[in-house]
Amino acid sequence: MPVGKMLVGAAGVLVWLAQMACEPQSQQSNEPTSVQMLAALRAQAEKGDAGAQYSLALAQRMGRFGAAKNDTAAAIWFRKAADQNHTAAQYSLGLCYDLGRGVTPDAAESSRWYRKAAEQGHADAQYNLGVNFYHGQGVKKDEAEALRWFRKAAEQGVALAQFNVGVSHALGQGSPKDDVQAAQWFQKAAAKNHAGAQYSLGVAFANGRGVAEDEAQAMQWYRKAAENHHVNAQFNLAVRYDKGQGVAQDAAQAVSWYRKAAEQELATAQFNLGICYDTGHGVAQDRAEAYAWFLLASAADADAAKRRDEMERTLAPEQLDTGKARSKVLRALVQARQRAHGAAKR
Repeated sequence: MPVGKMLVGAAGVLVWLAQMACEPQSQQSNEPTSVQMLAALRAQAEKGDAGAQYSLALAQRMGRFGAAKNDTAAAIWFRKAADQNHTAAQYSLGLCYDLGRGVTPDAAESSRWYRKAAEQGHADAQYNLGVNFYHGQGVKKDEAEALRWFRKAAEQGVALAQFNVGVSHALGQGSPKDDVQAAQWFQKAAAKNHAGAQYSLGVAFANGRGVAEDEAQAMQWYRKAAENHHVNAQFNLAVRYDKGQGVAQDAAQAVSWYRKAAEQELATAQFNLGICYDTGHGVAQDRAEAYAWFLLASAADADAAKRRDEMERTLAPEQLDTGKARSKVLRALVQARQRAHGAAKR
């Protein structure tokens, strides 16, 4: 399904304000201080200047130019500018209602302000409005309308939107299924380093969906996505190294990529890594380590649960104890990696 909301902060402070923020002040300069700049900005905002109102809102949101961080005040100033048809402020106010920043969360209000900005060509607002239509957040669920707004944002180069247009065509959501169109949009987003699009393009080449079947191309795109931490791409890359499919067989490389996917909580990868340790495939045999990975995967993978039970009947007690202790360490490692990846995405 299409990916979720683009939670991007408002951008584009008034040019003169951005310049003053970036330029260092000499000790003998007559340039205004931050306090003076903020006071001047507030004075312009209070006179009704929409650009100043928007910039003041950003200052309050980010705690710039001596302003205290204050999401409530930021939302108030975003609204004043938005009421004057300031496009970026409309988008930012929609985001406030979406995230509950300075206002009570309200999906309908969020969609209303996204639409105002979207109708003026704001690409991120178009994308977020598409997401709301896709999920039925604040508006009636409508996949065709979601696709319409995704396409508008995609045509302005938003990679997330390009990916979602591709997904919509691949799955026949909001339009008839069209693998050729899907592959074309995946290629656009993949070129912008979107991991999901890179993986989807790998799948397209691997299966001849919308493009000529090409294992070398599939490998290339799986690798790009895998290097961008896409867990399914990491797993598929591992399988291809394991089988020598589209690449020279390399069990050690297979283990390396199984491990990366396993550390992202993919139970199938954890099971396969357990098999590698159990049989000494691409790695030194270590049955206690194998048992640890089977334990970790067993909650979500029936095959791993079977192997866990088999090993509990055949391993020596000390091996079982070592495996159980190692499983706890691996679980903590996996959780830490997931937190780190989540923080990086934010």
